[in-house]
This record gives sequence, structure tokens and C-alpha cells, in this order.
Amino acid sequence: MASQIAPGDAYGPFGKLIKMLHPRVGSMAIYGPDGEAIWYSDGVENTDLHALAATVFDPEVAAEDTYGQGFDSAVRRDRTVLLPLLAKQRGGLLGALAMEYDAKGQTDSMVASLFSPVLDCISRQLQLEREMTELSESSANGDDLGLLLGDETGGGSEGDALEQLVQGCVDHLDGVLGALVIPDKGVTISRAPAGQQIATEETVLTRTHRHLLAWVQLNDRPMVVNRVVQGSQADAAPFKILSCPVRDAHNRVAGILGVFRPPTGADFSVRDVRILELMARKVISILDSDYDTLTGLLNRPAFERQTQPTLDDADNQHGLLYVDIDKLHLINDTFGFHAGDEVIKRFAEILRERLGSQDIAGRIAGDRFAVLLRDYDLGAAQEFAESLCEALASLRYLKGDKSVPMSMSVGVALLTGGGDHLSHALAGAEVACKAAKDRGRNRVEVFQDDDASIIKRHNDIFVFASLQEALRNNTFCLDAQPIVPLAEPQRLVGLEVLVRMRGENGEIVAPDKFLSAAERYQLMPALDRWVVSNTLQQVGTYHEVVAAGRLSVSINISGQSICSESFVEFLLNQLMEGSVAPELLIFEITETAAVADLARAEHFIRSVQELGCRVALDDFGSGLSSFAYLKNLPVNFLKIDGSFVRDMVANQISESMVVAIDQVARVMGLKTVAEYVENESIARKLVSLGITLGQGFHLGRPEPLEQRLAALSTLDELRGRRRDGTTAA
Repeated sequence: MASQIAPGDAYGPFGKLIKMLHPRVGSMAIYGPDGEAIWYSDGVENTDLHALAATVFDPEVAAEDTYGQGFDSAVRRDRTVLLPLLAKQRGGLLGALAMEYDAKGQTDSMVASLFSPVLDCISRQLQLEREMTELSESSANGDDLGLLLGDETGGGSEGDALEQLVQGCVDHLDGVLGALVIPDKGVTISRAPAGQQIATEETVLTRTHRHLLAWVQLNDRPMVVNRVVQGSQADAAPFKILSCPVRDAHNRVAGILGVFRPPTGADFSVRDVRILELMARKVISILDSDYDTLTGLLNRPAFERQTQPTLDDADNQHGLLYVDIDKLHLINDTFGFHAGDEVIKRFAEILRERLGSQDIAGRIAGDRFAVLLRDYDLGAAQEFAESLCEALASLRYLKGDKSVPMSMSVGVALLTGGGDHLSHALAGAEVACKAAKDRGRNRVEVFQDDDASIIKRHNDIFVFASLQEALRNNTFCLDAQPIVPLAEPQRLVGLEVLVRMRGENGEIVAPDKFLSAAERYQLMPALDRWVVSNTLQQVGTYHEVVAAGRLSVSINISGQSICSESFVEFLLNQLMEGSVAPELLIFEITETAAVADLARAEHFIRSVQELGCRVALDDFGSGLSSFAYLKNLPVNFLKIDGSFVRDMVANQISESMVVAIDQVARVMGLKTVAEYVENESIARKLVSLGITLGQGFHLGRPEPLEQRLAALSTLDELRGRRRDGTTAA
């Protein structure tokens, strides 16, 4: 849908919206008050739309009260033209919209009702253009249009967009005070003329704004006071006043925009009223684009834009807070989403009450907020954050006899000027906030470069994007480490599959660099599925030699996948579709994952064993009650935690742990595998203790899985393996 007339480019989005609301709409056109087309879509010249639209502006045919009703005339088979009139609020035809559409099963009134919101938007745009045209033609002041068309985006060093707008009004209309008050949004802005300080005028605003707001709400029109009341009336302001209503999206009066002049100043003219009315409309436009509708705080783009002047200041440092309301989902689940919205609004009110005039706050997403505290060091910013926590914790969400405590976690970071990037400081504050949640919630944590927990979280944030990219682009790869009899290390009995990630430049990234991020951001199930499907695919290519050697293939499964109801079903489908015998597969789960949810772990173990697979309990011995719960986990193997194996030669306690684990395994009929066999001394010690199987760098380093499987096909690594048909591992 293309705009054909440059002056009407502002109407192109309305055309797209109409097509979205009613895909069967074909050609369309918008006409101005004189009947001339100001915008139309492709193909209009091949229709009768222009001719039919001309009838709209015939005073003998159309009347102003037909707004939104329209009438139709057949153009071709199964096509109808709807011609709604667009009328001014106080009379006068603004224009018309002509649409050719497929009328199957719909009446004109149904279609007109569907498009009613779009018609309102088009009418407001036409009305605004008419008023600006009339103003420019009647005004002797050439700066009026400069004010009306000025850019209050907040992108410069002057600060807030609304503050700039109020400043422009008071300067342009020769006031001694300009004011914007929108109670529901928590907006109260007052400005003196450029270069001057606000003195007693601000107290006048405090005393009078409620009366001004009540008046415009009652009368729904601007208020002009050109006669200054003399005397000592308490509510009388010794100023000439022009106050215009600020209307919300539902056309309700939400606030006022006003300008005050001294008693000796010129009277406010009709031109002044028209200018301030149009500026009041710009207020709503700014609020819609820059402010969060629920809290009245800045949205994220506006917050980032308005902090830029602070970043350009190289002489000072500032505090940056990242706030996350704790467990808001509990309130949503218990009382409904409206209750969660109320909690968010309450916090915004607490925050707004405590902010200084130079501080900036924004709602950056859902239940998360960012706060810039100008000229704060870390200590002062931490104190401010703790006061916020105390204020919110003193409240409870109450409904009937039910109540839920409210709390929040806060991360604090230092923002320095001179080119420092907000995104870096905000990421640091977010990491500290996550650390606050990790450490119990309802607390404040400060971002410190040497905090190991925070460093890990910080790294995870940056790895997260790489993980998502690797999953999308299939840029992981698989290595395999051999499992061998300790007494016969040249004989291969099994392979453990290990996942690796390829970096941007093709380098191999080890698991310790990305698994933490995968677990933190719930990506392990997706990664496990990738590992399982690709392992079965590669092993399936060499399934004959693997089956002939009775080699086991061990695959690690995360705790997140164990808790997934669909993962066992996924495994079943993969085994049915592949060519790898289930009895050759061993699924390894860590002891910590099993302990975290024993019921789900037991269900997973029994489910995969029913498929014919076997299960190994990895890192055994790392838990606090390993032996106590082992009887509830029907595993086939125990893999002795490498921290005991690594230092068992020099540490008698570690040696005792290895012996104890092996003895328990023998009693239960389980096989043991020692991990981290890194040298000959460890290998000899394990043999002397009766441990039969091991893996580690001394016994064989990880190599690409496909490369090792290809080597197996030559039977070089199978020489000396058992030939009695029994499974070695």
C-alpha cells in the first residue's frame, strides 16, 4: 500500500492499519475538507472511488451528522464502497475516507464499527492540520510554528521532553511561570523563563493547581483569566492565567498545561489559547511515546535517551540501580494481574516520592526498573536502595483475609561520565540484582569487579546470546573421552560424549565457559536434545562396529531435562527412529540433579531403563547424604567424584571416600568408574583398591566423536577387547 501524494505521507500508517483490520479491503483514499485526495493507495485510478467520493462534499447529498455511518454504491460484483464522513468535534466537515472492500457476510454498519477507532485517529490528524494551517495564516508571529513543530524528544542536553515543552510555552507566551500537572502520571513540572529562577510563583502553583484542574475538568475547555483579583482571597492568584486541559487517549481531562503572566502583562489572546491547546495535545503524544502508561515513569528508550547528558559529563560519578520486584507472579496467581499492576504502581509512587529533582527513573520491563541517581557515590546509592527496600517491605498486598508480603531485590553499580556506556553499567547493576535474588531476595547487592558470584553472572549474560545463536545455527560439536579398564588401559570399553561450542571465529569453547549460562537461562533442555539427536546420528553411522565391540556410549543429561515431562518421550522417539541399540546407551545424571528432585529422578531412571538403556550417577560423593538416598535411585553405575580421585594419593580422607563408594557399589551390584585419572600414580592406586574402570587425561583425552568412531571402524582400538559377547561397561 503506497502513498502517492507526498503531503499525505502521515496517513500511510492508517492505510496499513485498515488493511490489518479488514484484509479484504482493496483500494482506499482519504480526502481533505475541500474534497481533494490527500492520500490514496495503489490502484485507485482504476476504480470509481474519486467520483463516488465527490458526492460526499455535495451539500445536497451529505450532512454532518452522517459521521461514521457512511453509505455505499456497487462498483463491481461482490465489491462495496464505504464512505464515512469525518466531522469536526464542533461541526464542520474535515474530510472523508473511501474504501473498496469485499462485503461478504458483513453489513456496512459492521464494517463502519470495526473502523471507528481508525476514523477517530484520521479525524484528529485532519483537525490538527487544519488548526495549524489556520494558526499559521492568522498569526503575525513567525515563531509560533517553530514552537508547535519543535522536537521535544529529550535527545539533547536540555533534559526531559516534557520539561522542554513547558519551557518553550513559558518563553514563547511571555509568562513568568509555566506548569504541567497530570496527577495520575505523577507529573508536576514548573518552569520559569530561560535564565531565571522560580521564586514565589511555584508556591502559587501549589495553591491553585487543584482549582485550575477542577475547573477545566468541569467545563472541558481552556480557562482564561485576564482580570487579576485584588484583595486577600486565599485561593486567588495575583497573575493572569491561561490553563488548557490535557486529555488522555479516551478524551478525558487528565491534567492541565498552564502559563502565568504578571498583572501588568498583556492579556492572553485567542492566538495564545490556540497555541497552548495544540501544545497540550503534544503533551499526550510525548506521554504515549516516552512514558509507561501504568506508572507514569519513563519507558526504557526514553530512560536511556535522557541519561545521555549525564554520560557526557566526565567530571562526576553517579549511582545506577536495577530493581526487580520479588515474586510478583505469586500476587498475580493469587489475586489476578490487576493486583500485580497495583503493586507496580505502589512501588512507582514510593520511588517518585524519594527521587531528587535531577534523578531519573524508568520502568524498563515488567516488574523491573532502573534509577539514575545523579552525583551519588556507591555508598550513598546503596543507602538509597536500602531505603526503597524498607519502604516496600513495610507494605503488604491485602485483599479480604489474604495478604502477600512485598519485597524487591536491587543491584547497584557506579556510572562514570566521559563516554561510559549506560548498557555496561546497567548490565553490571542487573548482575548484582540477580546476585541479590540468589542470596535470598529482599536485599541490595553492589556490583564489585572481584565478586566471584557476580563475575560469573556477568559472564553468563554475555554468553547467553552466543548460546542462542549456536542453537539456532547448529554450531555445537561433540567430543568423546574413552572409558577403559584400569588394569588394561589399552582396551576400550566405552565413550563419554562431551559437548563443545564453536566461537565466532571457529574456535572451540569448553563446556565450563557456557554450561553455567545454559543452566541459568533454562537452555539445558534444548542443548540436551541437540546432544542426544546428534550423538545418535553420528553413532548410528558406525552402529555395526560399536555394536560388535559392545561399546557403551554415555550421554550427560541435565537436571532441567530430568524434570521435563516431554524429555523421556523425546528419547523414545529418537531411539525408535535411529539405529543405535538402547542397551549400548548410558545416560549420566549428576548427583546434585538427582537429589534436587528425587521423585522425578527416579521416574526418569526407571523410564529410560524400560527403554533398554542404562543410567550412571555422575559426580557421586559430592552430596551431603549420598549413601542415604542411593537406595531410592536404581542406577547401574556410580562415577566417583573426581575431586576425591584427583588427590587420593596424597589425602587419606579422599582415599577412604573412594574405598567406601566402591564397597557400597559392590554390595548393591553396581559398577564404579573413577573420573579424573590424571597420572600413573592415581591409576596404580585405584587398581590396588580394586576399582576396575576409569577415565581421565592419563587414560585418554577427549577427541572429536566422529573422528574416534571412524578410527574404531579399522578395529585398531578394539584390539584386545572382550570377545565373549558380554558388555564391558
